Amino acid sequence: MGTELNIINSNVLSVDTKNEIDKQIDIIIAKHKNNRYEINTLVFQSVAALTASENYSSELHSQGLLKRFWGDITGKNKEIQGKIDRSFAASQYASQQTLQKLAEQNLMSFELITAVNNKLNASIVQVEEEINKIYGTLVTFFRQTKSDIIQLENRVERLERNVNLLNWQNSIEYQMWDGIEYSELDYVEKIICLIRDFYDITGTNWTTSDLLLLKSAMSSIDISPKSEIQYYDFISRVSNDARLFKKLFGNISTDGIEEYPEYIAISSGIKKNQMLKENEKYLVDNTIEIMESHMCTVKREEVEENLLTLYERKKANIRLDLSVSAYDLIIEMLYNLEQIKEIQYFNSLEGKLKDAETLFSVYDTKKLIPLLNELISYNVIKAKHMMAILYETGCENLKRDDAKCFELFDECIEAGYLPSLVRRLIPLNGEIDREVCIQKIPPVFDELRKLAETDMFAAEECARVYLNPHFIALEKCEESYQKAIQYFERAPVVLGYYGLAMRFHYGQGVEQNYELAYEYLYMAAMMGYNKAIQWIGFYHEKEYSEDSFKSDAAKWYKKAYDFGEHRAITNLAWCYSKDNKEYGVSTDYKKFFELSMEAYELGDMPSWGIGNIGWAYQYGKGVDMDIEKAKLYYKEAADMGDDWSKNKLKELED
Repeated sequence: MGTELNIINSNVLSVDTKNEIDKQIDIIIAKHKNNRYEINTLVFQSVAALTASENYSSELHSQGLLKRFWGDITGKNKEIQGKIDRSFAASQYASQQTLQKLAEQNLMSFELITAVNNKLNASIVQVEEEINKIYGTLVTFFRQTKSDIIQLENRVERLERNVNLLNWQNSIEYQMWDGIEYSELDYVEKIICLIRDFYDITGTNWTTSDLLLLKSAMSSIDISPKSEIQYYDFISRVSNDARLFKKLFGNISTDGIEEYPEYIAISSGIKKNQMLKENEKYLVDNTIEIMESHMCTVKREEVEENLLTLYERKKANIRLDLSVSAYDLIIEMLYNLEQIKEIQYFNSLEGKLKDAETLFSVYDTKKLIPLLNELISYNVIKAKHMMAILYETGCENLKRDDAKCFELFDECIEAGYLPSLVRRLIPLNGEIDREVCIQKIPPVFDELRKLAETDMFAAEECARVYLNPHFIALEKCEESYQKAIQYFERAPVVLGYYGLAMRFHYGQGVEQNYELAYEYLYMAAMMGYNKAIQWIGFYHEKEYSEDSFKSDAAKWYKKAYDFGEHRAITNLAWCYSKDNKEYGVSTDYKKFFELSMEAYELGDMPSWGIGNIGWAYQYGKGVDMDIEKAKLYYKEAADMGDDWSKNKLKELED
């Protein structure tokens, strides 16, 4: 970076506050560095905060423009959140540091910087001298950053060039639109053709060097890159000419883009001006009617211009009577087209999330996991919760990973998603800290139940709380188990089946019924839920159901093992220690020992399985006999409460 951004006197903030803000900014940038939409949004929001007066900064907060951004930066650190909300200096410092770090990491694109610079140059003139100084500082900063990008691009050797783009640039003067050569088109038509051709040829996959080629293309059809065009003239011309509008936007939908003028001022203005002539025509009609009722005659075009100017001033904070260079206008419009698709994709995430919930419910992990990764790249919290659950158990297409599971749950908790909080407090694997649960669950339980009315993951967590009713000051009773059943029926289908199976198995809230338990387990197992598959193996081993046979036990344990269920490894190992293919596999003590050690090393082994390792060492089953090692494993299992291991240890020590 050639230029440091020093807009505010950061000495008014404590070192601890600055360090914490810097730390959280690093986290949010790392999280979103591959997400163009989020990076672009951060830049525009930071510039808006830095160029705002203290009163306008408060207005931005109330409008929600910066609310999500500050929420991401501060997360659960309410102290820092409060300082930013209360302190204009802290707000500006956070914005300044965000821009500085994005520039240092080369995360701002050439076209983004051009669009921001254009906006700064066209922004409403502030009466505050201090704000004018900030404008000047930011313009210098972005110009230097733009220069740095070009120099960096020139230093990097390009092994390949876009051949189609080069051919287009070299033959631009012979290109035609509607039977007319580009060189014969008028000024705005030439600009529109250049924008659209470049966009179509590159498919938004352009480099800074590619963007610089546009200057040669412009010169070839007699447009000086430095010639100027007024924003209003361009917007008005395109919005009033259906041919130009169609040529510019092509198959890119413009529905709803008028809602984003702070990010795509030109395109939003074009759409807004078009709306004033169509479905918002009544605004113009009403204005004219009011004026005429006061004996004032006004032209429709004048009203439309005033309404559009007011819209851009209020929503985008720019003046339409200011001019921009033709080259910068083209670059800004390329950024607009690129950003429109990002905005529309971002808005489509709600539908994709519903698809993910459906896939999760039937446990189609092959289709689900890529979709979750896509959603997570856009910081969709519920997608993180779903992925955390997959990491919690592992599945056919994903290995169990406790560290990633906890990391994702913690991110959801920071974002305020209650099902993740309860899931962390009552983990599927590991010990439960009862005192912490009693302290933290009751204050949020009513809100969790309310969320469960529309959120199936909240419903599952409500069910799990009712299985531990003492956490919410209730005694264990049939009523609490019955409520758990009601919530399991509203949980994701696969998890609901498993939850209901366990209630029938243990007779909680319903009469114990192994046949029904097996049916629910089988349905969840057929979807690929590994814990249900493991239990099906157990049902075959114990012959709990009429449909379960001992000889099928190892087959199901093996399937659960292949799907990542750690506990199934211990059960499968045990099958290999039995005689006469009782559980569907031949006796193989070496396999028994190898699987037992694999389960032990994974760290999720029941005490009786650890005792089995002691037994293997005591009698040399699949491993050389070693009495001292046998004692060690027996002791570990005995300390975990395994009575059989206690007796074996006593036997060896006597």
